Amino acid sequence: MRVSLWPQSLFGRLLAASVLALLFAQIASLVLVAREREYFVMQGSVREWSRRISEITAILQGLDSAGRDNAVTQMSDRPRRYSRRMDLQMFRNALPPWPEPERPARDQIFVPLPMAGDFESAFREQLRATLGAGFLVSVVPTADPARRAISISGPPVAGPHAVGTEQYDATVGFPDGYTALFRVTRLVRGAPLPRGLFVNLSVLLGVMVVVLFVTARNIT
Repeated sequence: MRVSLWPQSLFGRLLAASVLALLFAQIASLVLVAREREYFVMQGSVREWSRRISEITAILQGLDSAGRDNAVTQMSDRPRRYSRRMDLQMFRNALPPWPEPERPARDQIFVPLPMAGDFESAFREQLRATLGAGFLVSVVPTADPARRAISISGPPVAGPHAVGTEQYDATVGFPDGYTALFRVTRLVRGAPLPRGLFVNLSVLLGVMVVVLFVTARNIT
């Protein structure tokens, strides 16, 4: 006996077609919102990372070679403790407190999506604009995580090696030839969306299905 998944009655076909159209519209809307949020998060991260790298670069630029090496060693070995204990006196009034890595909010869901833009290019251009002329900048995926680098605070995830993240090395060449290596951690793919959005979409879908059911019944 042949079983058809598509309703045979006029009422069933009208209701099924309406529900499918509504469902596709909801999915398309969710994808557009997620892509927009992902792009916003990427741009915000790029600006914040560039700002912090610029602050550290300005401090290093005012030191001699030995002082730079000492400062980079302190920041590489203890990337968050140095700003609290003030191991280097020159950082006391120059560098803002280093932010603690944030935990992912429990009321958010990360939706995996293709990357909304070229991260490397966006980070490189923003860093060049922030540092100004005279500095050479390159941004590449981290090839050797064990290589010493100044760690910059990452995305709102639990630690730099959390699932779904990747690391990038930003190399800054000073006008006098000195080179500093910075490392950032970002989400590979995904846009943080509030759980309430999914609840609202589910409620809207349920209400529309009821309305469509009543309407289709009255029409047929």
